Amino acid sequence: EEAVATARGSKRPILLLVSRSGDSIATLQSKVLIDDPEFGAFIHDNFVVATVGPTVDSGSQFDQSMENLLGGAELPPDAIELIVTDDGQTPLFSQSGSQPAYRIISGLKRFLAARQVARHSEAARR
Repeated sequence: EEAVATARGSKRPILLLVSRSGDSIATLQSKVLIDDPEFGAFIHDNFVVATVGPTVDSGSQFDQSMENLLGGAELPPDAIELIVTDDGQTPLFSQSGSQPAYRIISGLKRFLAARQVARHSEAARR
């Protein structure tokens, strides 16, 4: 919820780094990815970043949001999934975090470019 409020205030999308709770390898991979100078600078300039783990099925609204964001799929061990969302519930873009940082950056740049084009065409129609 804090990430959603921050994203709305800054008009930037949320980038969720999702891994299994307690998965030390995925946690380490997330940290290495975020600490990569090019990746870290890029995501902090363009996204509100949050790290979360998929939850157990308790029926809470947060659990339902995470299930929706992951498309009902279960993350394999050591996996990181990068999910872009505006509202914390609807996935706009997702990508595997197991790729090299430059490939992830390339995918996120394509997402941002497509988003910009869509916003400009929507504004032109008004």
